[in-house]
Amino acid sequence: MTDTEKAALERRIDELCAEVERGKAEFKKMDVWHSQELKAAMDENAKLRELVKHLHECEEHADCEGCKYEADDVCDFEHDMRELGIEVDG
Repeated sequence: MTDTEKAALERRIDELCAEVERGKAEFKKMDVWHSQELKAAMDENAKLRELVKHLHECEEHADCEGCKYEADDVCDFEHDMRELGIEVDG
């Protein structure tokens, strides 16, 4: 192997090592992004589960009178549903 071939090979190895490092950095960014997305989805899932649990309790009442979830004549669930992007009449 000539000195020129050796130098070209070393440059190519350096290029490939740099490419691997860039890939690692990009993977780390994506991993952080996916972690944040997963946490957001889990948080929303917990809110939806709580909402369903409370709505099941509402189902047992024919009307909202005396409902423990109604505050100041406003259904807390309607507020929660709107926050979660669920369309509510009223």
